[in-house]
Amino acid sequence: MIADGNVVSLGGTVLLTHQCGVYRNYAFDIEEANGTSINGTYAWTESFSNYSTTVSALGPPAPRTFNFSGSGLVSDIQFLGTTAPTCPGSNDNESFDMSFSVTIGGVTFPISTMVHISHGYFTGTPRVDSTITTP
Repeated sequence: MIADGNVVSLGGTVLLTHQCGVYRNYAFDIEEANGTSINGTYAWTESFSNYSTTVSALGPPAPRTFNFSGSGLVSDIQFLGTTAPTCPGSNDNESFDMSFSVTIGGVTFPISTMVHISHGYFTGTPRVDSTITTP
């Protein structure tokens, strides 16, 4: 939880200043079926489903695609908050499933891992919960 603080990436970059809310950084190692990391140029797409919220101004996130070159490491951040001094309400929260695909050489491969995220304020308590599912 932050109250008039910064949202900071895994690499230490300040992404937003003077924020109030909750966030979590995630790191994913994109691997082949045999367990070796994917190295090279690829596009990583996040898609969102099963969205629910208590905040009428929010809506489901749009799919996002990021281009990478190098190791199979991908970082991501999920944030729910507002610009300070305004803070989210005591029951402002959202939940959703985040699924992934990777595109290499024009071919898209679905990733079997899914992350269910529930974050925000629950009866005044800030919380970020994640459940990772792999079939």
